[in-house]
Amino acid sequence: MVQQLAPERTDRLQSPSVKSQVRSFTVNGVSYPDASLHIPVSFVASNKSRLYAFAHYVNRVRGKNTTYGCQPDCSDAELSADIVVYARNSSSLTIQPGLQSLTSRNNGTRLGEGGYLGFRFSKSISETLAFSLGGESIFRLDNTVDLGTNAYVGVSKLYNWAWRSLSGPVVLNMGLGSGAFSLFGNTLISSGYRSNRTDKIGDPDNFDFGLVGSLSFSPRENLTLGIEYSGYGVGFGPSFRPFPNIPFVATLYIYDLLWTPDELPYEVTPNFFGNVTFQF
Repeated sequence: MVQQLAPERTDRLQSPSVKSQVRSFTVNGVSYPDASLHIPVSFVASNKSRLYAFAHYVNRVRGKNTTYGCQPDCSDAELSADIVVYARNSSSLTIQPGLQSLTSRNNGTRLGEGGYLGFRFSKSISETLAFSLGGESIFRLDNTVDLGTNAYVGVSKLYNWAWRSLSGPVVLNMGLGSGAFSLFGNTLISSGYRSNRTDKIGDPDNFDFGLVGSLSFSPRENLTLGIEYSGYGVGFGPSFRPFPNIPFVATLYIYDLLWTPDELPYEVTPNFFGNVTFQF
C-alpha cells in the first residue's frame, strides 16, 4: 500500500522554493543537510543567516612522503567562512575567506599562513534551478596556499522524488571547475595559460577546466545521502543535522574509490573526508 505523505510535506515538495546555505539547502524555509562535500551548491543564498563557519578535514593527504616529517600519514584541515553580502529572491553574493595553516607542526607552514579569499555569485533561473560562478581560493593572501585556483561555474537543480513511503528532495549539481576540480584527466577546456608548465597538479595557476558533479537525496529533513565526482576523486557518504535546535551540519565522505591517476607517483587508497558547518 502506498503511504500518503503528510499534507505539509506534500505541499513542500510540490511547490518548492530553494535556497542555499553553503553546501546545505532549504526548501520553502526548511533546512536540509549538505548536498555535496566539495562541489559548490549554486542556489541563491538564504537570507536566514549572514555568516557561516566552515571546517574541512582529511584524515590522510595523498602525498604522504612529504618533507614535513609526518610519514607515513598526514592529516590536514582548513577553516573558511561564508559571508552573505546580499541575498535577494533571485540573486545573491557571498564572500569566502579561508585559512589553510591551522598549526605549525612538522616544520611546515606556520600558524595563520595560507590565507585566501573567494566569492560566489548565484542567480535563479526558476524556483528549482539556479546558476552560479566564482571560486573558493581565487585570491591568495600569501605564497603558501597550495589549493590551486578553484574557479567554478555551474548549475543546481532540485527534483522531487517519491516512491511508496520513501520521498524527499533530490539535488543535482553540475559544473566546470579549475584547480582542484581539474586535476586528473577530466580536463574539457584547456586555457593554454602557462601551457609549458611541467606540473599541472601543483601549479597554483592551473586554469584548465574539468567537468564535475554531485547527486544527493534527502529521505529526512536531518539526513542527506550524496555521491560526487570533484576532479580530485569520487566519494560518497551521509550528511546530517545531529541536533534539531542547533544550526550545525556534519558531512562524512569516503573518497578515493575508483582509480589511481597515472600522474601520481604513489597509490591512492580509500580515504576519509569530513566537513562541519555552523550557522550564525
